[in-house]
Amino acid sequence: MDAPETVARFRWPEGLTPSRVLASITRAGYGPRALGRGSARDLLLDTQNGALAKVGARLVLSRRRTEILWRYEPPTGAVEESPTELGPDTWPMGTAGTSVPPGAAAALASAPLFPVARLELTLREEEATAPDGSRLGLTFEALGRACAPYGEWPVPLRAGLLTLRLVQGEAAEVGHLAVYLRDHLGLLPERRDRGALALEALGRTEPGGHAPAELRVAGADTLAAAARKVVGQQLLKIRANAEGTLLDLDPEYLHDMRVGTRRLRSALRIFGPALGARRAESLRMELGWLARLLGEVRDLDVFIAGLHGQAERLGEARRIAETLERELVSRRGPALEALQVALRGRRYEALVRRVSALAATPVPRRPAPIAALTAGEAAPLFLARAHKRVVKQGRLAVPSGEAPALHRLRILFKRLRYASEFFAPAVGERLDPLIKAMVRFQDCLGEHQDAVVAAGRIEALARELAVRGDLPVESLLDLGGLIQVQREIARARRDKLSGLWAQFDRPSVKKCLAAPAAEAAEPLKPSPAKRRTGSP
Repeated sequence: MDAPETVARFRWPEGLTPSRVLASITRAGYGPRALGRGSARDLLLDTQNGALAKVGARLVLSRRRTEILWRYEPPTGAVEESPTELGPDTWPMGTAGTSVPPGAAAALASAPLFPVARLELTLREEEATAPDGSRLGLTFEALGRACAPYGEWPVPLRAGLLTLRLVQGEAAEVGHLAVYLRDHLGLLPERRDRGALALEALGRTEPGGHAPAELRVAGADTLAAAARKVVGQQLLKIRANAEGTLLDLDPEYLHDMRVGTRRLRSALRIFGPALGARRAESLRMELGWLARLLGEVRDLDVFIAGLHGQAERLGEARRIAETLERELVSRRGPALEALQVALRGRRYEALVRRVSALAATPVPRRPAPIAALTAGEAAPLFLARAHKRVVKQGRLAVPSGEAPALHRLRILFKRLRYASEFFAPAVGERLDPLIKAMVRFQDCLGEHQDAVVAAGRIEALARELAVRGDLPVESLLDLGGLIQVQREIARARRDKLSGLWAQFDRPSVKKCLAAPAAEAAEPLKPSPAKRRTGSP
């Protein structure tokens, strides 16, 4: 039996005043007590990956009249409030928020906070005592306007919410009063809170949130429909992280935008026949321009972070790592500026419009045979092919340990993982263990590639510094030690790969990805007549 809910939320329709609601529940045996009313300006905050949104919590920096305070609204339990020394125009970007309420601090785990949206609203807060003595909080919110956190683009909301929350006592009392509000006052249940409504009005998604319901792939979707949903998902991820990347708020924004770009390019490659091959390839090539700009900055971030971490373990040799790190930081500025110029430019805007238009195109009434398959039917065909390419390359690359071969394996493996994640919602949970194993293997391949690239970049960077006279001769021994660290990392990852590889080169994986019926593969094969006549 499910545990009773401790929070219930309703739409508060026009014409129904809080006073009428309170009068009605008073007649039903509840004793209301006023806590306060007035206008408020709220700044919603969360981590880059949505640590609070994922558990259904909210952290708000709220200005009410002259008072500014933190307000933490957990998914269960009472609201926590605490004062703050932050001023009305101070946004705690990139700070862990040491003064936040204890519940929020525990949920954040010291992760940095960033603004998500701003809200203007009026509210009225009441507390009702149930017949059994339980205390319930009622918050009436009339939402006025929502604004993006970094710009003045107010969007009217014109919505009202009534939130019912357990303060103390029996959780079942929340359900009892919720039923009364629904059945006797006709209030409509609402799953979204004010933050979700504001983000929806602004065309934004929750930080780190899942794709909206309309973009989730189902097994019964045709491949043509599923392809458009996957494209829409990746575009959403790119747009959700573009602002943080442009403002350079946190490296994770850039990382996630780059991942979204890579996944979108992979989706266009995989689903080209279901989207229109020429159109998909044209967009994939144009996305390569964006991927290169993102990659230049992200690669520097990874390299800098690696050097910084290794400098801590190198003792006296850390000086050369710090020298190289300073040089890389100086190069990051121009690379970031080029990316920022691109993100503000017409070429990027046009690219986003083209991808958005592709995701919104209607599914053809008479799609090609492969595009007419359901996603559940098509998944084994695509996954088995991708797995076959990985196995073929892996049997050569893993035993040899040669860097170029392992890099090629990494690319093919990434395509298999992306395809598996695209189709996973359509085939159920049977791919979950395989995807988790893929993440471990791909991480190992990535660490190997990073170490190989780092060793080469350190040598090239050192030569440039030596030519300029910025690298003292006495640092050459330390430089050799730093390069040796990269080679040892690469060697350790190669040793680890052979054990991880055994998880994929085995019949059970092939069986997991294989088509359930031989006839499902027929639409992929051209007919004998077409082969003889040369028809496309």
